[in-house]
Amino acid sequence: IDPDVQEFCDRFSLDLRMTRMLNDELNKRPDTWEGDLLALYEIIESARVPAGLLMVKIKEMQAGTFVGKPKPDKEIQEMGKKYKLDDSATQRLTEVMAKRENRKDDLEKLEKHLKVSNKPSALVMMMLGKLRKGEDIGDPEFKAAPGSYRWEREVRKDFDIGGGKGGKGGGRGGG
Repeated sequence: IDPDVQEFCDRFSLDLRMTRMLNDELNKRPDTWEGDLLALYEIIESARVPAGLLMVKIKEMQAGTFVGKPKPDKEIQEMGKKYKLDDSATQRLTEVMAKRENRKDDLEKLEKHLKVSNKPSALVMMMLGKLRKGEDIGDPEFKAAPGSYRWEREVRKDFDIGGGKGGKGGGRGGG
């Protein structure tokens, strides 16, 4: 039994049978081993019955539906920075998008929504359900909300073009 698996199982007071099952399943997934164990730490941490939830996760591994902690996705990381997504939203989005077939289309649609949202992290969290179920998130139905990425761009454009009032430079005095 791998020492990391043993440490995990000791931490959550799991019996030898569970320890062996987890060790066996992780050894069948060498490419994702580390990410799987990290994800299990996060998942089991909040469980009321760690052994029960771990059993569910082991069954997911056997069925091929378990997704561990995916490697950071460059495109999603950039989207996270651009729209100021919090770490939780970025991480969950990465996990969900790892399972999507039309990833590129989904990200393009999501970006349309993010451009007009003034609460991008909350928006992502709300959309995760639809994305998980494989549903289409469609296009945004509303115009840019105050404080959103697009709204800021439009205000800045109006301000730059507007010229006269307020703003920097061009006034009296100076020198």
